Amino acid sequence: MKKKKVAFIDRCLKCGSSVRTLWTPGRKLERVCNAYACEWRSEPYTPPKQPIRTVKSVDAGGWEYEMFDQYGHTAVMSQSYGSRAACVAAALKDIKQTSAPRKDGTPSPYGECSAVVWPPTVQVKGTLVKLQRKRR
Repeated sequence: MKKKKVAFIDRCLKCGSSVRTLWTPGRKLERVCNAYACEWRSEPYTPPKQPIRTVKSVDAGGWEYEMFDQYGHTAVMSQSYGSRAACVAAALKDIKQTSAPRKDGTPSPYGECSAVVWPPTVQVKGTLVKLQRKRR
């Protein structure tokens, strides 16, 4: 019998109730039963990669950025900045901090992050921002 992919489970395998998706440590996802008495949880799984959109409609008072983890899921929505330069600088600082290994040397659960800088207009195209890795 073929095993059902966890991402497509829409009912609890134990009681049949609906399930929801939650983030777990290490930027993994798991399916969890919604029933009060049932404690069923799926095995954590790596989320599917999502494309990072660089176009959106926004009504903002200033420049802002949206940071994405290694799988393309939103990790951070920033505050508004008065200039593009200030926003890009803040995005790069956040990317560097979030992508860096932890103090104990383990890799960041967010992986190599990137961000899109959004200008303060209605229909916008952002700029994808990533760290430049040195090649050896």
